[in-house]
Amino acid sequence: MAMTPTPFKPVLSIVCVGEGAVAVLVRRSPLGRLDARRLGCVERLDPADPARAAATLRDAIGPARLPGPASKPGAGVSVVLTLPAGAAALRPIAMSRREFDAAKPELAAAADELFPFLAADADLGFIELAHDPDAPAAPTPSPPEDDAAARPQPRGVLLAAPAARVEPLLNAVRTALPGARNIAVLTHEMALPALGLQHLPRARVLERSPLGVDLLHHLRFGRPVELAVPPRDDTDADAADAVLPTDPIHHAAAATDVAIAAALVARLAPAVVAPLRGRPAPQAARFAAAAALLAAAAVLAIAAFEIADARFDAAADRLVAQQAAIADAFDQADEARRELQRLTALIQGTRARGAGPDHADDPALLLAFTAAHATVPEPGYLSALRLGPDAVRLSGAAPRAQTVLQRLESSPFFAGARPVTAYGRIESPNGDDDWETFELVAERVRPTEPPSDAPSADPRGLGEERSSSGGGRS
Repeated sequence: MAMTPTPFKPVLSIVCVGEGAVAVLVRRSPLGRLDARRLGCVERLDPADPARAAATLRDAIGPARLPGPASKPGAGVSVVLTLPAGAAALRPIAMSRREFDAAKPELAAAADELFPFLAADADLGFIELAHDPDAPAAPTPSPPEDDAAARPQPRGVLLAAPAARVEPLLNAVRTALPGARNIAVLTHEMALPALGLQHLPRARVLERSPLGVDLLHHLRFGRPVELAVPPRDDTDADAADAVLPTDPIHHAAAATDVAIAAALVARLAPAVVAPLRGRPAPQAARFAAAAALLAAAAVLAIAAFEIADARFDAAADRLVAQQAAIADAFDQADEARRELQRLTALIQGTRARGAGPDHADDPALLLAFTAAHATVPEPGYLSALRLGPDAVRLSGAAPRAQTVLQRLESSPFFAGARPVTAYGRIESPNGDDDWETFELVAERVRPTEPPSDAPSADPRGLGEERSSSGGGRS
């Protein structure tokens, strides 16, 4: 059965720690190796001042360092926002992840009966708990006489965060990264399954609550079995295997680990964690073989955990690397095919226009036609282009019409460029901002001898290649 390869898209993980935040870029190298780079730390991120918070976050991230177009920072990455500790309320519930997905609308409508805020103001998430057969039986009080049925054991934890806590942080991220779409929102607890504790039969992660109360999260082979329980004593807290960060500057290394875990949890534990907002990574349908391999590894690890987990991790990494390499090859082939189609259509259209009686003796028509197209930079487009023996007339739209005029004037094939009408304004194709419309004319300049490298060199002299995928060229 063929499996559609899904490459690992770079993830920008922003973890709110205390009053600040840490931003980490996580990506895969061409060989499949995990590469994480901390972009910056923010000591204080004030959601009450959205403009200032966005500017502070933008300075820490440095949008120019992100993959993707510079005109839309954040468009080339998936963005994961992890709320500060204590931002979400937790409630154990006798429900699995699959049952939560089916019942989420009903749970959202009744959130005000489960949590201390309005249902319309709640964002719900979920963490499925693993069964711990070795856990000691906790003493339970005797049920009341009228309680005939035994209370069911929790199989998951329902998390809820008020929108008043989520929206200001989301608005800061959206303003700092206007190209970001589908921002996933997590809590610190949701990052635990990817924190790198899968090799331990038992692990404890200490969280120091903002209210001064220590909490422990218990994991079994990386899967949560119990969340947010108070330690029995100081010794229990001191023996924790990991400690969640509380300060973005002094605990930058621990915050970076949490950011990496938040970036990877949607792939490593897609059936365990449901984020508060945003879509998780592609799941079982597209990774059936990988899921089977990881499931087999988990069974073997539980049955005989003396087998090194590194072998299974290496196998999964190799599989992801192969998928990424195949996807890159597909993308390159598809891009080359589209470029070939564009150039073929351009040449055929130019020949058709040059076949008429007015242009039969014009050998420089192809170069002039190509240069006229090149005056409109991406993502602008031409709606009409008329090329005569002595002049060119073109109209279209671009973010700045003055740029098109300057490029037309600087082209070696035209001179005397000027607008015919005043620039107009229209909404851009994606609706993000306004563009300017233009109608320009220029005189054609015919060199006595065509440049010797004209067939292979860029005739525009602009050093920039553009696509013809505009609207309605003629």
